[in-house]
Amino acid sequence: MVPVYMNVPELASQLGTKPETLREYACRSDDPLPIHYIRGKERSGFVIVAELNEWLERNTCLHLERKDYA
Repeated sequence: MVPVYMNVPELASQLGTKPETLREYACRSDDPLPIHYIRGKERSGFVIVAELNEWLERNTCLHLERKDYA
């Protein structure tokens, strides 16, 4: 079963990066990573997988396209 959401540390592990990097992506003014927080909780951010998939489509490229993407 595909998860509906992932917390930030789980997502960082899946993407091979650090949670701090994902939080930096969430602070971007242009197309920020959609990290959600439950009111009153500041450290337990999570992403909704459907929103993440859309964000990844817009913010990643294939290996062969890397030179043109940067």
